[in-house]
Order: sequence, then C-alpha cells, then structure tokens
Amino acid sequence: MEKKPAKSNMTETAKSPEPAVQQPVFYRNLEALTAERHGSLLLKPDMDFRFAKSTNAVPITDVEFAAASRFYPIVFTSEPVAPIVVLGLQNENLFVDDNGHWAGPDHYIPAYVRRYPFIFIEHAGGFTLGLDRACERIVEADATDRTGEPFFVDGQPSAFTKDALNFSAQLQNQHRVSREFGEALAEQNLLVDREANAVLNGGQRFSVQGFKVVDAEKFKALPGAVVLDWHRKGWLGLVHFHLASIDRFRDLMRRIPKAAA
Repeated sequence: MEKKPAKSNMTETAKSPEPAVQQPVFYRNLEALTAERHGSLLLKPDMDFRFAKSTNAVPITDVEFAAASRFYPIVFTSEPVAPIVVLGLQNENLFVDDNGHWAGPDHYIPAYVRRYPFIFIEHAGGFTLGLDRACERIVEADATDRTGEPFFVDGQPSAFTKDALNFSAQLQNQHRVSREFGEALAEQNLLVDREANAVLNGGQRFSVQGFKVVDAEKFKALPGAVVLDWHRKGWLGLVHFHLASIDRFRDLMRRIPKAAA
C-alpha cells in the first residue's frame, strides 16, 4: 500500500498517541513532535556530525546515486533489499573527524544524515514527524539568547518545522522507490554476497560483511524487455553508478590510519 507521508500535519501529530518504535541508525531517543512537549525548544544552527561518528553505513535513495557514487561504495542490504553507502569498515564513520566535521566541503552528505534530528515515525495511522530528543543541538529557548530555529511559534509549527516535514516526506517516498528498485534486482537474481577486508600495518584485520552487490555478468545478460523497462524507469543508470562506486572501497581503506589494502 502506498503511503503518503506528505499529508501528515502537526495538528494531527499533537493528537496522535506516540508509537513505540525501534531506534533507527544513530537515533537514541525518538519523540513525536508536539507543541505541548517541544513548544519551548529550538535547534542550534551549527551542524555537528558526531552523532554519526560510530555509524559505518547509512541508507540512501535512488536520486542520490550519482552524487554518492563519487565518494562512497554503494551496496545493498538483504532484508529488505535496499541501497546503503559504506562509511567505514568497523563501527566508525571515517568521514567524520573528532570535531564533528564531515570530510570536506566537496563531499556529498547523504540525505539520511542531513535530515537529523528529524525523522518520520511510522504507526498504524501513517507517519508522524519526530525528532531525536538526545540531539545536543536541541535546547530550551533562553530569554537572552534565542539563536536557533524554534520548532513552534505561538503554538503552531514554524516555517523551519514545515520544511523539515516536507523534506522528511520527500525522503520517505524516495526510500519507497529505492526499495522497489532493490526488489527488482532481487527478482532478476542479480545480487551476490560480498565482503570488504583491510589489514593494518600492525597486522590487525577487520572487514565489512553481509552486503550484496550486482553481478556485472548477470546484469549484461538481462532480457531485452527488462532492459527496456529499466531504461524507462531510470534503473539502468542506477546499476552503473553502483558498479562504479565499488572502487570507492579503495578510497575508504586509505582513510584508515596505517592501513594496507
């Protein structure tokens, strides 16, 4: 069933019971966003990516393949089949430094990361806009210092919150389309298991396992009807971006201190 998160609104959110959910990647304390609970809070403007420092992979969507493939390996999870970018070989994001800065000004930052601290919380009635209350950029508004973006103004969602709602809705729909692409790859039996390994100069070994990639030879042998259908859907280009991105594993390993590929 197609979900339409764009129809969510803050008035409905305030009246909805807060659902019990599992914490997604790097979210620690999810709360449904309401004026009653968060009306006096604001979000400090300085972005700090240390919340993603211990994350070695995050989901991406089909519209991100072109940009992401320049910097990160794009691979697929198994259940459900969905695209992710690999950010490190252990429980560490090699693109975030100790000061919370992301690699460099030219590096693409996945939308899943840029959305933080917001997220959609799924429940029986649809989706509710939520946030990670553990985010250190969320603070109480101070009478002498109101620097930041308020979540609510006079009890109503601020323009900032409305933008976050729209961004989250678009991202949710894009993830749905990306899962359809992943399911199509699985249906054509194109995905094979792979792992990435690295050895430090001191002899320490570590690896990333449990991901899948497209088998290039099987991809070349796709039936003509499937090729035409995927061309019309833009999926052929996605496969090519994915295959090209596998070389980014070498770049990833070079980010490991004293690593020998």
